[in-house]
Amino acid sequence: MRELNAQEKADRYSLRAKETAAVDAVRNDKSLAVGQKKAKIKEIHQDYKAQLKAMREKYLAQKNALRAEVKKDRQALRDDRH
Repeated sequence: MRELNAQEKADRYSLRAKETAAVDAVRNDKSLAVGQKKAKIKEIHQDYKAQLKAMREKYLAQKNALRAEVKKDRQALRDDRH
């Protein structure tokens, strides 16, 4: 498993806290029937998963861009030596 940087950890924590708060709000809503609560919670979880996937893709793109830049810099150093 890859290690998360501080910003990723903070973003994931924030996203998880929002999901937990939304689920708790649905669970405590007395006006909803059990089936409605289950459907709403499922919707919240699906939204959370989509947001988490988007976040992963964003950080992966940033990481890949940085790797490409480092690779280019290393190649330039090698070319300068010869």
